[in-house]
Amino acid sequence: MSSATSGRHPVYKYYSLYGKRLKSTLPLPLPELPAHQAEITIETGQKLPKTLDASPVPSGREWIREPDRSIVRFYDGVGHIYQFDLTGNGSHITISQTWPVWEDSVFALVNMVMGAVLTLQGHPMFHACSLVHGDRAFLLMGDSGAGKSSLSIALAAEGLAAHADDVAVIDNITFPDLNGQTGMPKPVISGSQPAIAPGYPRIKVKPELLDRLGITGVTPIKIATVEGPEKERWIDTDQLPGGTHRKSAPISAIFLLGERTAKSGDPQIRRLGPMQAAFALSGHMYGTVWFNPPGPKNLFLCTYIAEKVPVYEVCLPDDLDLLRASARYLIRHHIAN
Repeated sequence: MSSATSGRHPVYKYYSLYGKRLKSTLPLPLPELPAHQAEITIETGQKLPKTLDASPVPSGREWIREPDRSIVRFYDGVGHIYQFDLTGNGSHITISQTWPVWEDSVFALVNMVMGAVLTLQGHPMFHACSLVHGDRAFLLMGDSGAGKSSLSIALAAEGLAAHADDVAVIDNITFPDLNGQTGMPKPVISGSQPAIAPGYPRIKVKPELLDRLGITGVTPIKIATVEGPEKERWIDTDQLPGGTHRKSAPISAIFLLGERTAKSGDPQIRRLGPMQAAFALSGHMYGTVWFNPPGPKNLFLCTYIAEKVPVYEVCLPDDLDLLRASARYLIRHHIAN
């Protein structure tokens, strides 16, 4: 029996994430809300027996589609399994795992699993961090290791509000299912400017970066009981100077982080033309390698956004000690104007 049950009846807590109303038997890193009519129900299932000694897939994760459900399965380095069964087009999530600490599955749930759920429901999203200044969202995109989270924390330390980490859901554009038809589904667009839904109030980062950025008064939070070799932590964004923005915000600009320059000084920034920007954005749709393959829908969306929003290529100095200065430069020249 799950720890989140009382007798035979599950005990739910209520939240909002990515613009969706949730109820969950698993405590989530979100502000609790009064009971409401949930769009997505999350329940912890049974503990699975451990039968593996190592992950059978190189990436450590699988995305499986079956007639009546989708399965998102994760393997750690020693064969433990976290499995998320998605039924009702993602409206119901059941978590089963070998590891006894249920909270260890929270990061996968609020990040990749919710990304899969929203993809099933037709909501596009970017692999990006979102920050807010003056009720406007600014997105940071880039390949893994490009420094999205690091620059997010630097910008939050300079007063921007954290908005979404890693998963930036466009909450006013949806693509209905084709339902057996051929051709391009007509997108549903509400509002003239693409907007980002609020994520969870956490940023994942290596704790030593806080010292390099001169950030104090922040308590790093362990993401899981069993930690990976890099020992990344969550930062509660409410503890950062900019705090957390918990409402949808229209996109004002997008910054694509490129290769760091060997030079010191200010970031190198250039604006991309609409066509170049559209193709660049299409490479940063969330889950393209895993569960959201490239296609005409994504290219249509990126073309639409590139026509509405300025997109900049940003090459930061290759020196972490200059990151706060780079954040101030972006704010001064491209955010607060």
